[in-house]
Amino acid sequence: MTIKLYSWPGSSGTRIAWALEELGVPYEYVELDAKARASNAQYLAISPHGKVPGLSDGEVTLFESGAILLYLGDRHGVKKQLWPADAGQARADAVCWTVWAATIWAIT
Repeated sequence: MTIKLYSWPGSSGTRIAWALEELGVPYEYVELDAKARASNAQYLAISPHGKVPGLSDGEVTLFESGAILLYLGDRHGVKKQLWPADAGQARADAVCWTVWAATIWAIT
């Protein structure tokens, strides 16, 4: 099943598209209308706040870019050696920097 990334240009979904490209994971980009997002019932089932990005991977759905990045790291990054597999310091550092990168844009 194809991963679907729900987003619109210039949003925080760009970091998810970038991660998917770096991981070499095929995905379908579903461009949403930024003004009509709250009225799309199908998308609200993925992202209850109607914000982007949202991601579906089979039966798994996620919203919030940090959560999506952590999921993609676990699911696809470990086998490509782009994400630490164990729960040691390397994993702790990867999680910290991922969360920092996802939140720093909100405060700048």
